Amino acid sequence: MRFPLVLIFFTIFLLSCQSTAPADSKKLDLLYDSVVAQHDEVMPKTAAIDKAVQELRVFYSAQKDSLMQKETLVLIQDLKMAHEAMFSWMDQFKNKHLEADFYQNTAVDSLQLYLREEEKKIQKVAQLMNQSLQAYSQFKSKHIQ
Repeated sequence: MRFPLVLIFFTIFLLSCQSTAPADSKKLDLLYDSVVAQHDEVMPKTAAIDKAVQELRVFYSAQKDSLMQKETLVLIQDLKMAHEAMFSWMDQFKNKHLEADFYQNTAVDSLQLYLREEEKKIQKVAQLMNQSLQAYSQFKSKHIQ
């Protein structure tokens, strides 16, 4: 009598595990896709940052006013920091295609936490990039013809 009871509980356990795994997997996929989509939206702006830095360097070289040079240098530093933030984030982000072991060997709750943290990080990177580009645009419209 004891064996069938253990078998029934074991079967119920296996079935319950199988029914939640696809839902968890779907949630993780959606969260991962959201993080990657946010990256993909802002990543092309690194080219605009590179171009802005080049333009500001030329402008800086032509300046005689030390206050304008200082303002230009601060803007260059902000743009470079935003650029570096993107590449630092990409360097440490665990891509599920390149680091499949991490995604396979990590508990679902830990993966959700990891991806939520990465989502916050990429949002901060995007904000930094957008703000620095906006500051450049305002500076350019005021000082660069």
